[in-house]
Amino acid sequence: MDEKLKKEVVQSAQVIIFGQEGNYGSVNTNDNGAVSIGKVQWHGGRALNLLKTICAAESRAASILGAALYREITTATNWNTRTVNAQEKAAISSLLVTDAGKKAQDDLAKKDVTAYVEHGLKVGVSDPAALVYFADLENQGGAGASARVAAAAVKPVTLDTLHSAGLADRVMGKYSTRRKSVYNAARALNFGSQQTGGKTMTEQELRQLVADTINAWKGGTKGSAKHLEILEIYNGHTPLARGYKVQVNDAYCATTVSAAYIKAGIAAYTGTECGVQKFIELAMTLGIWTENDAHHPGLGDACAYDWQDNGVGDNTGAGDHIGIVTEVYASYFVVTEGNMSGGKVGTRKLEYNARYIRGFITPDFAAIAKKMGGTSGGTTGTQKPTAQQGNTYTVKAGDTLSGIAAKYSTTYQVLAAYNGISDPNRISVGQVIKIPGNGTTAAQKPAQRTHTVQKGESLWNIAEKHLGNGNRYREIKSLNGLGNDTIYPGQVLKLPQ
Repeated sequence: MDEKLKKEVVQSAQVIIFGQEGNYGSVNTNDNGAVSIGKVQWHGGRALNLLKTICAAESRAASILGAALYREITTATNWNTRTVNAQEKAAISSLLVTDAGKKAQDDLAKKDVTAYVEHGLKVGVSDPAALVYFADLENQGGAGASARVAAAAVKPVTLDTLHSAGLADRVMGKYSTRRKSVYNAARALNFGSQQTGGKTMTEQELRQLVADTINAWKGGTKGSAKHLEILEIYNGHTPLARGYKVQVNDAYCATTVSAAYIKAGIAAYTGTECGVQKFIELAMTLGIWTENDAHHPGLGDACAYDWQDNGVGDNTGAGDHIGIVTEVYASYFVVTEGNMSGGKVGTRKLEYNARYIRGFITPDFAAIAKKMGGTSGGTTGTQKPTAQQGNTYTVKAGDTLSGIAAKYSTTYQVLAAYNGISDPNRISVGQVIKIPGNGTTAAQKPAQRTHTVQKGESLWNIAEKHLGNGNRYREIKSLNGLGNDTIYPGQVLKLPQ
């Protein structure tokens, strides 16, 4: 296994183990005869060693712990049977959540989980998802338990065979709820072409993966295991946007969107950000921003909001909030968002062209699926999607008329008129859409020309520069769905061919 993939496995395993064990400040006063602490519940002597490390790095450790407990931690050599009382629990928890405490836990977790993964490789576990499952076994039961389960698994060891052996194990099988939870989490992981079971992703499967990923965090609140998993995924991805590591008390809507894209394995194509407006600007730079409040998004697209929108014309204000589209219907769609009221992950139902919509981040899922070894349609393998077969397109689950139109460089209005569709919001799976002209897809047409707005420019200036006539600014305005003449530096405008 190459180092890049191993790093991805270690990162994924840390997130899953973290979600099973606790949070930075967790203290189990008596876990089978000794205290367990922190994000992966270090037990007994390992808990003591972690506390020693934190005490050496945190100048306030003595005042946080109290003189007696501080002296014991810094001088003791064995905590294998040490339990703690309520007062000691509160003091230890306070030390664990300091910056020094969190850093020490992050460093130790990475070191430990890397060792778990390397042990798995040594005993013959090479499937990435199975290694994640193996790492959790070892974190909970020790090296003996993980090796025993791996030895009992049907060969070659896969996630499924390792899970079956884990459930059947005389010790680890007692924790069937955890086994099943980790199995489901590992199954959802995406390691590029080495996904669980070797199955490549179609465009629609990839979109659904993004939706399922963010939906798994619904109900999470600030400080909860789900929230901390989001931060762990985002902060563990490099490079960090603007070098900033998101903190527990920060707003985290953009961070949640980024984490979903990271976990789904597509962050290289979407970029990541922890700020909404910065995310919009990044999407513009990448050419995946749709400047149109009335756009009909697909699953996995991100919907951005501007709470100062006055409802008149196209909204071009600063972005305030963002989430991912997880359900699409004829007259409305559903967005799953982090940092909603009360700091929770929840959902919002929106009609198309609703007030406060700022625009959409629309990754090219078809192209991404192909680069990851899949297809752009609803099939897998080498079969070409129906869209390539002649001048018709067969509607698949999750398709919208506007999305189909985009594939062929036309508009949903043109397709609706050409096919006699009275309601563009109502198309059905299996419906055959006729494509005007020769059915050439956007990928076969000349590349779309764009212009990035500079300070002091106007639509007239841009039309004069690129089209040779300032009076043609209305063409640019229409092509980009602009409701007024307002543009701003950094905005990416499509230009007429």
